Amino acid sequence: VKVWRPLAWCLFLEGRYEQARSRYEKILAGHATAQDWLNAGHTEWALGNLTGAIDRYKQAVRAESEGLSAFLALFEQDREVLFAAGISAEDMPLMLDQLRFSL
Repeated sequence: VKVWRPLAWCLFLEGRYEQARSRYEKILAGHATAQDWLNAGHTEWALGNLTGAIDRYKQAVRAESEGLSAFLALFEQDREVLFAAGISAEDMPLMLDQLRFSL
């Protein structure tokens, strides 16, 4: 798993989302961290799977010991990465509102 995490993230950054998804599925099947769930959510979103993204973001919030506020801080750190993945600035608050509603 220690090798899969950076590999999955690099695949995501390269735009190889299906391959990143495959790695994140393996990571999530084990002892996933909040960051793992967050990154898997980003991958699902980049693939256009909004339901999958929300599900993984919810798991990230649950796995984060400091809850939603800590999740939001992590999410905010990835803003530029999400832009590079084709996520628009206008869609980000909508996704976060949907996440809050689903919690």
